[in-house]
Amino acid sequence: MSNVEEGSFPFKDLARRRFQTGLTVLSLTICVSITVFLVLFGESLGVSVTSFTRGGLTVGFSEMFSKFIFVAVVLNSAAGILITYFLMKVVTLGRIRDIGVMKAVGCLTEVVYNYFGTELLMIVFLGCTLGTIGGIALNYASIGLMNLLGFPITGKLPNIWSIILFFFSFAFVSYVTGMRIISKAVGMVPSEALSPLFVWTTTHQPTSKLPFPSGKSFMVKMALRDLGRRRSITVQSVSSLSMIMILVTLATVGGIIARETTLDYVERANGKNVILVANAEMAEQYRGYMERFLAAGQKEHSNPTSSMDYLDEKYVIPNSFITELSSIDGVERVDPRLVLEATIYEYPSIRSDPDDPQRYVVIGDHRSESALIIGVHAEKLVNDWLILGENLSEASVDSALVGDSLALTLFQRPLEQSFKVLNTMFKVTGVCLDPLNNGIVVYIPFDCLSAAFKHTSYNLLLVQIDSSDPSAYYRILDDIEAYASGKGLTTLDLNETLGKQKALINYIWSLMLSLSLFSFVNAILALMGYLMLSISNQQKDLGIMRALGAKPKTVLKLILLETFLLVLTSGIIGLPIGTIIALMFFISEAVVSQTATLSIVGLLAVLIGALCLSSLYPARRIVKASITEAIGQI
Repeated sequence: MSNVEEGSFPFKDLARRRFQTGLTVLSLTICVSITVFLVLFGESLGVSVTSFTRGGLTVGFSEMFSKFIFVAVVLNSAAGILITYFLMKVVTLGRIRDIGVMKAVGCLTEVVYNYFGTELLMIVFLGCTLGTIGGIALNYASIGLMNLLGFPITGKLPNIWSIILFFFSFAFVSYVTGMRIISKAVGMVPSEALSPLFVWTTTHQPTSKLPFPSGKSFMVKMALRDLGRRRSITVQSVSSLSMIMILVTLATVGGIIARETTLDYVERANGKNVILVANAEMAEQYRGYMERFLAAGQKEHSNPTSSMDYLDEKYVIPNSFITELSSIDGVERVDPRLVLEATIYEYPSIRSDPDDPQRYVVIGDHRSESALIIGVHAEKLVNDWLILGENLSEASVDSALVGDSLALTLFQRPLEQSFKVLNTMFKVTGVCLDPLNNGIVVYIPFDCLSAAFKHTSYNLLLVQIDSSDPSAYYRILDDIEAYASGKGLTTLDLNETLGKQKALINYIWSLMLSLSLFSFVNAILALMGYLMLSISNQQKDLGIMRALGAKPKTVLKLILLETFLLVLTSGIIGLPIGTIIALMFFISEAVVSQTATLSIVGLLAVLIGALCLSSLYPARRIVKASITEAIGQI
């Protein structure tokens, strides 16, 4: 063979196997492009969400969104690299027989190694290059589409170092995976490389004890026997599909559950069916504190008045009126409060150094912050916050519950520190996720706050209506308004503000769940390529079946059934594990609603359906080929 022929051999060999070559490059391109796209799009999305929420939302909610974007990008990157690894493993295993043929006709080991190494390098370089360019183009196209749909995302120049890192990561994983298998095959004698036992890595007959229900159908038994005969490939396929489904589940199902849970956090923090009763000025002031959370989504919202005298006698609510409200049929709870604004002063604490008990460390500083101070009775609260630490207790008069924004901006370790208000010290016992005043809020037992400010009256009431009978809601509301107007007080239905807060959270999640949608599409496309290549490698076996009299329809049914069993088994393993990890480690007090459950079931059905249908194309191609071509794997 001349040098020119030797140099052109890899090109001719790849051209001879046009379908497998094109499918390999396409699958690798899709995997790389969507992974690069998700990284770039996630970075642009994170910048946009940060910009969008600046001035609104609490620090806790903002960090929750940022964490989700980061986790989604990391999981998708890991899934992309894993898919590439398994993809290249399937591709290279399909060439072992060709290596055996070349060695059998007398080709030197070094020549065989160089030929197939060159082919692999060409495929990897072409797939990674097209994938990187496609990912950048897809990023800009998606940003334009999201802006057209009303989601403001600012496009930014891609980080060239991130792109280079991903290009070489995919190229390295692909090339090293393929070369390891090629090296192993090149070192074998031709008879071993030509034997299918090398690929299957089994030398015993399959038993009837398979990890699937066999049933009575002949087709099912045939599919199970074939999967059992190729046990190594079956285990590898199930393992790879399961691992990818776990990662995809964390990004998709985790996002759906996180959305439902975040909406529940907001509802619990505000309380449901709550009516505010107070002086008209005080009511507007409190609503302004609630709507500060909406500053991220609205240009116009109520702003509290900073010069308001909260202890003015005109804001006082008589105790007799509180008793009258409590007696109204349908009123579940009355939460009397003393609301005011004051400056709180951080007080550092001194603790022994755990690494050196002889030394002491100072935790915190002497910072200060103007915050909303609310005196409450712990047993009468309408709120059910998500709390880190302990809730308020009437028994502990110096305890305080602080909002998440205040805890994360004023304190170094809030649960180990104290603060001072009007020369009175309070210990932080818990941190709550609270939209009120954007989390710059402190809850203190009423008696203690009353003693500190020498004010024994309430200036605001939150009345919670029993939700067991929705039809009676407006009747009870009319009764409350009648009582309040008789005392010169006004009422505000806080369900309206709660609805606005939930709509804002829903909007942001709609923006961020686009990452989950793209992740799901990425998994389907990449796994489709993986399964199609895996089926193509069975071309010789399927050709032998046809030579022995199997009808094309039987071959198609067998391929579909085997694919269904592989995907279903992987889904049964991967989706529950991914969901459990998301519930146990990613989301606190997760809420799984009926909508989330239906979404999870729908994702499983779509994933299984798409992957099973993806096997039709290579199967039909094999069936349409002549028996000699199928057996010869031309």
